[in-house]
Amino acid sequence: MATGASPHPGLIAFCRMAVAGLRGRAPLAVRSAATAQLSLVAILIFGFWMASGGAHTVAASPKKAGYDGTMKLFAVLSLVATACAFAATGNREVSQNPLSPTAETQMKLAGNDVVVEYNAPSARNRKVEGGLIPYNTWYRMGADAATTLTTSGDLMMGNLLVPKGVHTLFLQAAATGDWMLIVSNETKQFGTDYDKTKDLGRIAMKVTKLPKAVEKFTLTLKATGEKAGTLSLDWGGSHAEVAIKGQ
Repeated sequence: MATGASPHPGLIAFCRMAVAGLRGRAPLAVRSAATAQLSLVAILIFGFWMASGGAHTVAASPKKAGYDGTMKLFAVLSLVATACAFAATGNREVSQNPLSPTAETQMKLAGNDVVVEYNAPSARNRKVEGGLIPYNTWYRMGADAATTLTTSGDLMMGNLLVPKGVHTLFLQAAATGDWMLIVSNETKQFGTDYDKTKDLGRIAMKVTKLPKAVEKFTLTLKATGEKAGTLSLDWGGSHAEVAIKGQ
């Protein structure tokens, strides 16, 4: 790019605000709408740039190069903002762990967004029940940072009222009977940092045996009606599930 052919400072400021806003500082529904708009803008701008000669104009006209640079920057930052919007709510630290990659599951209940973010370990020939998931003590429910529940509306999880906001999830399993889902009011902690005094409450999860072993730890939010859904855990030979109702 020719000297002095820098993008307009107002455009740079707009892109920075868009990326920051989409990285979890707005409700999921707002971020989704903004993502769609930014994606459309990115596609249109990139298409316009290519149709008008694209990179060929840079060598031919240094003045035009500055304009083209601005267009390319806007397109690239829009696509970056799109990726950030879908990456996370911003309420949980994201780690790059190839053995236990980040994952998320979400649903809508009573018009509200419910999102669970976690890292998903794999069994890798290790014992799951009574091993990776210990019995009669708490389990981090995934890997790396504490598994996080974000909800834009109040929920009834089993018989526990969970207020809107951010919470973290842990688990206490047993060799027989129900497992217990632990909902904590503490947030942004590492998964091994569990403080019982911060518990909001505990919820029984009904456990059934799977017909086939599941290699990767998997959490699933599933809406079963406008105001009803479930949170389930599948790993090893076990499926644990709790009912959720929107308020």
